[in-house]
Amino acid sequence: MNKEYFEKIDAFFRLLFNYGPASKLKYLKSIAKERGIELPDLYLDFYEAIRRKMPKSLVGTDILKDVDEFNLWAEELLAENGIKSFLTEKDFVFMVHQGYIFWFFKADGTRDPIVFCYSEEDKSKIEIGPFSEFMTQNEI
Repeated sequence: MNKEYFEKIDAFFRLLFNYGPASKLKYLKSIAKERGIELPDLYLDFYEAIRRKMPKSLVGTDILKDVDEFNLWAEELLAENGIKSFLTEKDFVFMVHQGYIFWFFKADGTRDPIVFCYSEEDKSKIEIGPFSEFMTQNEI
């Protein structure tokens, strides 16, 4: 048995048994700890708000499930588009829409990090603005 196999089983059981709000936050914090990043409280508030009610503007967007896979999906999208990855170890992909758009911020301890978006259509990184404004724009 290889390490990847055990990691997938571990992730499955974490998802299976970490169902409540407090455990979801623990799950996010464990991802942050594993990756050596600092998730801002604004993102944790955003995540909790989305769990309660998904805004119409974000329907069809992956936000709650597979959070630990989003950076990998983003890297795959960039590679498929022939774009050299611009994501760093501190970049945290927090949303993916239909596999062709993703949003991310630098999880380096900044309280209100700048949100960026990459779109397969534009094939470029676009600055959206501070996370707090992103939340307001999406009625969160």
